[in-house]
Amino acid sequence: MAFCVNITPEPKAAGLHKVDFSGLGKINLSFLAFILLVLVIGLRYGFGIDYLSYLHIFDQLGNSWSVERLEPGFYFLNWIIKELGAPGELMIFICFFISLYFLHITIQKYSPYPELSYLVFFSIGLLFFYTSGIRQAMAISICFFSFRYIVESKVYHFLGILILATTFHLTALVFLPIYFLARIRYNQYFLFFVYGASLITIFRPLLIFELAHPIVSLVYGDRFSNILMEIAGVETKNTGLGLKVIFYNALAVFSIIFYRKFSDDPFKLVLTNLFILGMLSTNVFSGVPDIARLTWYYTSFMILFLPVLIGSLKNFHLRISVYLFFFAALFLLLIRYLQTDVYFAIPYRSILFQ
Repeated sequence: MAFCVNITPEPKAAGLHKVDFSGLGKINLSFLAFILLVLVIGLRYGFGIDYLSYLHIFDQLGNSWSVERLEPGFYFLNWIIKELGAPGELMIFICFFISLYFLHITIQKYSPYPELSYLVFFSIGLLFFYTSGIRQAMAISICFFSFRYIVESKVYHFLGILILATTFHLTALVFLPIYFLARIRYNQYFLFFVYGASLITIFRPLLIFELAHPIVSLVYGDRFSNILMEIAGVETKNTGLGLKVIFYNALAVFSIIFYRKFSDDPFKLVLTNLFILGMLSTNVFSGVPDIARLTWYYTSFMILFLPVLIGSLKNFHLRISVYLFFFAALFLLLIRYLQTDVYFAIPYRSILFQ
């Protein structure tokens, strides 16, 4: 049975795209990728900065760790697994399965090139974040799943999914405004201005806090301004103009240039807005580690935006060329990521060989 990559997606109604499954092999290939990731990453041991910490939480559940100190969804998931007499490693496996499942079914529904979506997932480092931020990973994927309800204008469904996400990690609340922000047709010049301003923070990560401090101090007094000062006191990093920063910011500028064309389609409007908002949040907050992790709720939509962008190209030869370019570029970014963040990504160990 031949396994091949389809590069000619057929348009759906309302601007959606689908993969043209001309053979069962393509379906099996995508599902196989999902199963392999679940098995390889789900059965890891000690892989991820917080891995052992979550095993400790599982062991101490009901003693030093209670429902008051953990979100209820994550607490009861741990409680059920522990009541069944299963080990903490099973909890790690189930958490990763939940995280990848919601991501996978959304990719399958909306991405014309699932293999490219997974490559984005790898190259931006989100897969490796999933191995450490176990609770937040589930929340991010559940919010990612809620994309369908933003597109379909089902606000109550969206809020229900968001509430579910907060039961695993309370930070999912930062995703609440996205239902409204992603549906606005912005002025193109406004986007250029705001995005250009965000590029300054790449080199001066605390700029937004420095500008906000005197205003907050004047309006609210010392109580909230002191919080900003504490944030300003944490260790920051100048992200600089690395390959990934240049690549994705260039793509964001391109999307703003052609924003009017994208905004003619309701589906592409939402997805383009999500991508631009994700890049804005990354530029502004990526230099502040404690806040940068919150940007994953927005930047995760790169996973859909890039394949849909390529799939919308009508010229066949242009689509092939652009697809191959981005596939090669993303692969190189993944290699670069593994070289620069090797302490975070590897070495890998499995519970099967302990």
